[in-house]
Amino acid sequence: MIEPMKQVSVICLAKDRDDTVDRLGELGTVHVVAVNAPQSAKVDELTEELSRAERAVLLIEAAGADDPIAPQRQDMDGAAVMAKALELENAIECEEEAQVNFQQFHEDLAPWGSFSKELLNELKSKGVSVRLGCGLFDHLPSPPEGWILHVLKTEGKEAFFVILSETQKALPDDWEALPVPHMTDLGKIEEGLKKSRVRQAELSRELAGLRPFEKRVADYVEQVKNELAFAKAHAGMGETESLAYLSGYIPARNTEQLLRAASEQGWGVKLDDPEKDDEKVPTLLRMPKALKISKTIFDFIGILPGYREVDVSFSVLVFLTLFFGMIIGDAGYGCIFLAIALFFRKRVTSTEGRRALQLFTVLSVTTILWGFLTGNVFAIPTSRLPEFMQGWEPLMQEVDGQRQSDNQAVQWLCFFIAAVHLSLAHLWNAILAFLHNKQRIALGQIGWALFLWANFFTAVELIVFKG
Repeated sequence: MIEPMKQVSVICLAKDRDDTVDRLGELGTVHVVAVNAPQSAKVDELTEELSRAERAVLLIEAAGADDPIAPQRQDMDGAAVMAKALELENAIECEEEAQVNFQQFHEDLAPWGSFSKELLNELKSKGVSVRLGCGLFDHLPSPPEGWILHVLKTEGKEAFFVILSETQKALPDDWEALPVPHMTDLGKIEEGLKKSRVRQAELSRELAGLRPFEKRVADYVEQVKNELAFAKAHAGMGETESLAYLSGYIPARNTEQLLRAASEQGWGVKLDDPEKDDEKVPTLLRMPKALKISKTIFDFIGILPGYREVDVSFSVLVFLTLFFGMIIGDAGYGCIFLAIALFFRKRVTSTEGRRALQLFTVLSVTTILWGFLTGNVFAIPTSRLPEFMQGWEPLMQEVDGQRQSDNQAVQWLCFFIAAVHLSLAHLWNAILAFLHNKQRIALGQIGWALFLWANFFTAVELIVFKG
């Protein structure tokens, strides 16, 4: 069910604002809404730190290497692991940039081949001018007076040449000289590229070696999130000359706990019911233990019902489980899924992971049951299956002496489940509307439910029984 909430305002002395935020954090019952924009150097610092920590988690998760290198320090906390991961990422990016540069140096130098830049400088000191150039081989111009042109290499129709002069005079304006490549030794370029790739691989192995420490960084992320929440609550408090105050929401069942803390701390507390048009009210779902596996579904699709909407945990769990079993529809595959779930049952320790496995187990069992009801087990002919796997009589039929699932019966059942599924939502909305004295809306919802059942009988008549 969706927990009823109360809107709360807490007032304290301005000098006690830090202690008030800390105490409310210890209670863990108030969802704080900033009175002022939560801006401060501390908020900015923690926001940046959270971004760095989340980036580190993604880096470690994505890291993969055949032979990871374990870090020298095994006692690193989450912050240290984060810093190491980001340091390695920066080093890897530097090596990638170096490789791009080496490849460009190689591309620039390849047409000329290796040569000595020191020799060029020596020639220049002796008054000899050396220029590099390129052009179409069939249309190379005659060198200017006092210059000698020598072709070094041709690639297709393009020629790469050097032009020399024993004097330091400049080339004519219609001659465009190319710059001397940054590096002039192909061997050193290739060696540098090779070393950079080896270094990058080594850094990637070091990053992969941080995988065993991933949980420490994940815990650090949660720590920073909590510190950021406190910092935002602190920075977002309203303040007068002598008082400070904050606003938020609290589950109605926790108000007594807050009032006791207020009495101990000397706070002023105001409790109200949220306004009907208040869209900031948070949603807190309280589920029975048997339905907690439905939280995995909501976490996976990333949504929760709004505060004034209906808690659909039960219906989502029931109908998703049923639809999953019907879509897979084969008891053999259901057994494979169940074996996978049981295999990982003792190997997964996190609460979220175990809850996901419980859901997968329920889905697997439903698939097995539906496969038995329709006589589907790895597409084995029904006659070869044990009697208890040969299907439920209302869903089966005899065709040419072979027992198989009755498509008409299955189609009818599918339409019936769909009609029940959709009409339940309308009838529930009708009940809520009646409880809030909205009779016209309630009647409209009942009308939609009747319309759905009319469509059900029409669809059955036209599609299942073919008129």
